[in-house]
Amino acid sequence: ELNEANAVRNGLILYSDSQNILFNQLHMNTPRLWQQIEQELWNKIEHEVKGSFYLEEQSHLYYFQEFHPYNNKQVSWVVMLQLDEGELNAPFNRIRIGLLIFAALALLISLALADLGARYIANPIARFSAALKRFADGEKTNEIRLNQPRQAAQELQQLEQSFKYLVKKIKESESQRDQAQNMMLQQAKLASIGEMAAGIGHEINNPLNNILSYATLIERDLPQGNAQLRKDVDGLREEALRAGRIVKGILNFARQVPPEYNLFDMHKWLQDTIDLVDPEARKHQVTIRLHELPDLEMYGDRNQLQQVMVNLLMNAIQASKPQDVVEISGQKAGVGLVRIFVSDQGKGIDESSKAKIFDPFFTTKAIGEGSGLGLSISLGIIQFHNGQLELKSNSKGGVDAIITLPLGNMSDESE
Repeated sequence: ELNEANAVRNGLILYSDSQNILFNQLHMNTPRLWQQIEQELWNKIEHEVKGSFYLEEQSHLYYFQEFHPYNNKQVSWVVMLQLDEGELNAPFNRIRIGLLIFAALALLISLALADLGARYIANPIARFSAALKRFADGEKTNEIRLNQPRQAAQELQQLEQSFKYLVKKIKESESQRDQAQNMMLQQAKLASIGEMAAGIGHEINNPLNNILSYATLIERDLPQGNAQLRKDVDGLREEALRAGRIVKGILNFARQVPPEYNLFDMHKWLQDTIDLVDPEARKHQVTIRLHELPDLEMYGDRNQLQQVMVNLLMNAIQASKPQDVVEISGQKAGVGLVRIFVSDQGKGIDESSKAKIFDPFFTTKAIGEGSGLGLSISLGIIQFHNGQLELKSNSKGGVDAIITLPLGNMSDESE
């Protein structure tokens, strides 16, 4: 109560919840307000109708408002509210702490998402980019893993599969290109050897015939008891005959006689070919096994193709060990194609020989056992028939000779 007319009641505390002072228990021993608050605050209450005051030492905030309960008296009451700043700010502090916790959680979630994004998106894309660069620099590989299949995004998995498909197609194209280049190179070699053979074949034949004639004349005049000299002349004649056979092979190769196409049964043709080489197989104690064949009619020059098969079978027999088996099989290969396999159990193809195996005069046989023209001539015949001839090492340690030829009328096939 503010009562300037009555000093006894001036500053009297009428009600205080903190001090348990009630209106109905009011007495003159009740403490005065000015005794309990700062002088500065008391002065403000006396001279101002309303206001606020902050007591920094105690962190208390005071709000007061003056009222006039009596119309006919100069007495006023002051309602004052004391607030603890800590309690006042407690809700805001809790909100602030909540915001900080939320910000920290948001930061952690953002970092986790960034890590996941880097691990499953950014890093795979970076690896993919590096793989593309290595691929462009010549490292032809499709062993690229963008991520674990169950963890990577579906788009990245599709990207990985697309990259592998791209690499596969490029490798197939390069393989086809290399095969075409090798075929063109082989054809160029065959053409060059053909031109050379046509030019020198006849010139070599004449001296060889003269050597054979002189060998015959010398043999007539040899003494009967000189066996060594007679053996030397026989060796001379044999070498001249071998040179003649090589020249004949060169001339046949150079002529490149166009094939005469006819229809013939594949099974009977292969059986007839086996009969031709059977004495050589028996000599080397090698078995030739003809597997069951489809009922197919082939179209081509039967004799020329038989020459190819004889050459392949002779090579297989000579590369085999006693008791080995040379196997022949055939099957349809796509639309209008037949594939024939000649498989042996020999020594296989040396890596150093793969690039030269179809070269004219290249042979791995001992001197005098082969001219090196058999595979070259065979390749030329197969190419005249619009086919392919391949030699590959097989799982048995030997070689698979694979002939791929068109079936039926070749003119119809080309149309």
